[in-house]
Amino acid sequence: MTEVTGLLGSVVRHPKYIITVKNLINTPQCMEMLVKKSPQITEDPIAMSILRTPERHQFLTDQTNMSKMHTEHPCFAEAAVLLIELTRKVLDRINTSGMLSDVIPYNEYEHHLQYADDGGESDDG
Repeated sequence: MTEVTGLLGSVVRHPKYIITVKNLINTPQCMEMLVKKSPQITEDPIAMSILRTPERHQFLTDQTNMSKMHTEHPCFAEAAVLLIELTRKVLDRINTSGMLSDVIPYNEYEHHLQYADDGGESDDG
């Protein structure tokens, strides 16, 4: 659980974190990746709700809260790690692409998500 709280703590303070997670989690590609990584997540509405609500993620940077979450919703950790890693990669990609606006076009998330899923390999530089 320390891995999850550490990863979450490293990205949750980013100014575009909440909007990025909200947009990512609503892309079919992201949901497919989350379900593939943690199939049980579809059967746990509480874990799914917390994943879909990035405003709640700050409370999970506390080790005690994350341990409780893991005990009560074991499928959450795998999905959360993937979502955090994807979010971090997308934020990195958005930052390096020079997108400064708080309003990022929805199709950009799919583009950046594809880039993150490819492990950073992209034919557009």
